[in-house]
Amino acid sequence: GAVRVITRRSAQAGTAAAEIQRLTEEMQKLKHLPEEVERLKLQVQKASHTTRTYQNIGQDVLRTAEVAALCLPSAPHHTLVAACNAVLVLFQGKPRTGALLSTQPEAGTGGERSMAAHQQEPGAMLVEPGAQAPAGAAPAAALPPPVVQLGSTPTSMLRVVQVPALSAPLAPPVSSSNVQPMSLLDAVWPVQRAEVREEEHMQPAMMAVLRAVGGAVSCRMQLRDTHASSQLRYPTSKPDCTGLAGGVEAWSQVVTHFEFKLGKEAGDREVMLGQLIQRCAAALDAQNWRRKIFAVGVTMDTLEVLQVIKQPDDGGLRYLTTGPHPFFIGTASTGFAMLAQLLTAPLTALGFQPPPAAAPIIGAIGGFHLSTYTLLRSGSAARHSSHVFHVLASPGGKAMALKLNQSTREEEVLSRLKGVGHIVQMVGRCSCNYDDDAWTALLLEPFVEHLSHCDSLLVTTQVVYDVAYAIGKAGALGVVHRDVTPNNFGAKDGRGYLLDFSAAKVQEQDAGERPSPPGLHHITGTLQWAPYSALDGQRHSVSSDLEGLFTSVAYIAMDGRGWPGRSDGVGGGADLDSWRRRRLAQFGCRTIQSEDRVAPHLWPLVQALHGLFWPLAQGASVRSYRTDVSVVEVQHVCMSVAQEHCTAQLQPPHA
Repeated sequence: GAVRVITRRSAQAGTAAAEIQRLTEEMQKLKHLPEEVERLKLQVQKASHTTRTYQNIGQDVLRTAEVAALCLPSAPHHTLVAACNAVLVLFQGKPRTGALLSTQPEAGTGGERSMAAHQQEPGAMLVEPGAQAPAGAAPAAALPPPVVQLGSTPTSMLRVVQVPALSAPLAPPVSSSNVQPMSLLDAVWPVQRAEVREEEHMQPAMMAVLRAVGGAVSCRMQLRDTHASSQLRYPTSKPDCTGLAGGVEAWSQVVTHFEFKLGKEAGDREVMLGQLIQRCAAALDAQNWRRKIFAVGVTMDTLEVLQVIKQPDDGGLRYLTTGPHPFFIGTASTGFAMLAQLLTAPLTALGFQPPPAAAPIIGAIGGFHLSTYTLLRSGSAARHSSHVFHVLASPGGKAMALKLNQSTREEEVLSRLKGVGHIVQMVGRCSCNYDDDAWTALLLEPFVEHLSHCDSLLVTTQVVYDVAYAIGKAGALGVVHRDVTPNNFGAKDGRGYLLDFSAAKVQEQDAGERPSPPGLHHITGTLQWAPYSALDGQRHSVSSDLEGLFTSVAYIAMDGRGWPGRSDGVGGGADLDSWRRRRLAQFGCRTIQSEDRVAPHLWPLVQALHGLFWPLAQGASVRSYRTDVSVVEVQHVCMSVAQEHCTAQLQPPHA
């Protein structure tokens, strides 16, 4: 009996302890509730500040912009009809999609039928002039040939053919009294206008429209959804859609930009123009031989084309805008006509020009034959000029990077790091001529893609784990990278790789590197992601490279929003203190500056790494700072995050 009593009371005690734990957790949540409310308020304030910044830029543009017609070749009428066709077929089954029309004239027709009558025939479809009717369509003669109007001007007699119904049920017929042209709101039906969200509803609908129109008019650009792309992240935020000249997402391949806004709020147009201006300026900067660029702003009801022209004398920018035009799916829509006009234009008419210097002529390098050169970027690295190309290497047709350097530093470093896992390897080198100059060409693999805030926690953590391993192995061989940024590491098949050793330094393992002299111009690396120790004049080390990795991950998780950049007006040696104070303000307080902008699913990793480099003692109001973080500690943090928050575990690094 005593045993039973003890057992019963032990069970009751365990239940009570669990209840106490639950109540304690609830109390902790309530304790932090005011902090959560303040965090949300701060998030709204910062979002409003970003919006106001773009809005101010847009307002400045509108004050100086010239209103002008779109100076591109007009799209033929049958092309407009084909474009409408493609969109209406795509969204068939939505309300008011109507009949698809053909510009093939009919002779000897009598009587007149309205387009509304055909909109009541759910299987009605248009055939392009001279094109075959779809398989299964009834003969055209079986239907009385109608005479209709496109818009307010009779332009053509059109033929309607009958096609089998789609598998999806069509919307119920509408009466002629409420027939309207198809709008973007129809494309997101059954969502009501008040409930439409830009990213959730308008973005996919508008991308579908663009691709349908582009396919119908044989658009020469590749239209990519880049609103979450990590390849067009810097130096400005990502455009909603980008027209590219090639298959690689790079600023050097940008032909035009598209930006989507709901148009609900006052000032949406100015914000949209401000974003387009920033992205057009970035493209013109990357393609410094280019003189003009077009960009398109779309709301739920309007479309506007902006042209940015670089002045030949002083490099200033001149703005031309068509102003907002009505946009719906129909030949009577001037906005839709301008969209078709832009998508049918040759790339040269849109201002795009290939680089003035032809691709370097390289026969064989490292046992590979190269083809399909795409210039990714031209710039300077470690004060030496360089050019990077995306190439296809055969045999195998593998994507690789070809980097042209005028310095031998990177080649020497990569030779020392040959065979080290998770470091992009040099598989060949040769000398070549490019742009009337002599270069050393390095063939590098694998070709990796940058991380994005949309990548999963598991992928991001695995990449950090792998890159930390690469930093440690390089350090063991006496190599310090000194420029770990979001652009200098990436992922290939879910694994991380470190790249771009143009700023790296080989040093004696026992001596280390001398501290940097005072002054901003003596700092090695990229200031936006430089570790605090480097900004403080201390020498680069494995720990500072790991800190650069943490700083870059924080930037990626925030999608770059609110991050200090070169355009902030900081320059000159005396302003090194400004950069140091900014980094201290970012990470030295109890919470990360702009913490509210961290992607929620990446917060566990950012928070854990933050506590590693900037530990917070119990009861302290500010954090301390470490310059001795090891690779093992970073990898341990990654494994802990994966075990607690991911469904799969991390893979060990490649040897």
